[in-house]
Amino acid sequence: VDFAPLVDPSLVPQAVAMALDVREQPGRPLLETVVASLRPQRLLLVLDNCEHLVEGCAHLVDTVLSACPSLRVLATSREALRVQGEITWRVPPLAVPDLQQTPSVEQFLGSPAVRLFADRARAVQSGFELTPQSARSVARLCAQLDGLPLAIELAAARTNVLTVEQIAARLADRFGLLASGGRTAVPRQRTLRASVDWSYDLLSEEERRLLRRLSIFAGGWTLEAAEAVCSNQDLPARNILDLLAGLVDKSLALATERDDARRYGLLETLRESGQDRLREAGEDASLRRRLAEWCLALVEEAAPFLEGAEQAHWLACLAGERDNVRSALAWCETEDGAGSAHGLRMLDVLGHVWFKRQQQTEGRRWIDRILRIDRSLASPVRVRVLNWGAEFTMHQGDMQRSDELAEEALRLSRNLGY
Repeated sequence: VDFAPLVDPSLVPQAVAMALDVREQPGRPLLETVVASLRPQRLLLVLDNCEHLVEGCAHLVDTVLSACPSLRVLATSREALRVQGEITWRVPPLAVPDLQQTPSVEQFLGSPAVRLFADRARAVQSGFELTPQSARSVARLCAQLDGLPLAIELAAARTNVLTVEQIAARLADRFGLLASGGRTAVPRQRTLRASVDWSYDLLSEEERRLLRRLSIFAGGWTLEAAEAVCSNQDLPARNILDLLAGLVDKSLALATERDDARRYGLLETLRESGQDRLREAGEDASLRRRLAEWCLALVEEAAPFLEGAEQAHWLACLAGERDNVRSALAWCETEDGAGSAHGLRMLDVLGHVWFKRQQQTEGRRWIDRILRIDRSLASPVRVRVLNWGAEFTMHQGDMQRSDELAEEALRLSRNLGY
């Protein structure tokens, strides 16, 4: 039973009856007639695309399973039906090869994602063949597309006019690029945008609000981070746990276990869509500021513990938020005095982290960029950041730049009365 064309949940029994060739009987509810037809049979009932009719499908499944002991139901849906006896199996994205290795073309074709791309590419360009070089490019492209079958099929369709490398280079606008599916496909499967919109439109208003706000996180998030960054008067922090659980249930957010803690994330395709919607809602600037403020609070909370028995825990914590901290520092570059102050305070602590982890190159890069924002800002924290910059450049053998930073730190110290 394919529910994709159906929009009215009350018609779920009619769709099942049509598939089973069961006719309505006067004076008898149709679902009761369906149950009577199924009760003596031993069969598998496959219900496809239940997500937009989840309540109606759940009622039907619960009714027929309780009355038909030899019946089994296989339901496909982006959200569990949550009926008694249900066992959920999440369909993962297609596996992509490990690009750290050097697989052969045959090993690349062992990847379902690469094999799908090659099959679909040959359908539009009969001479398409994988070579050792192109196989690696295809694998990298499939990884950028999160292993999503629809995205891979739409990308492969572009090989009639673009090389694999050109397709990959245009993925910054993946929704514009992957917009040419088959004419006979259902509408939501003709473009990547339509597929994402289909899932988004099925959400409640609060779930939509949270999903687009979660796209502000660059490297995943914890529940506590989501409550701090995404909540406001329109979305109370107390509601976020249940809303996030709903997004996970609908396969729109990913949940992973790391060091006895739960962490969440979005596929890059969904994150890009969320960021578009965040800008459309006019929330982008405020969410970026809130993420920067949260990162600053986290970094400063860690500061007292970067020496001693708890340093391993806090260094691991900051490492887990590395991408979010980078995003926060990038925001600081785009702001004026407020961004500079935030950035310097983060760099003051992160200098310890980069020094311990021997990451002088990244530390030096961020220090140079943040120091340039507002040269008139004179404060003790700026002096400490200048000293970190002098330390890192000295370790890298750039003595001239190290001397410049050290001299500026000395001059500011004297101006501040030290």
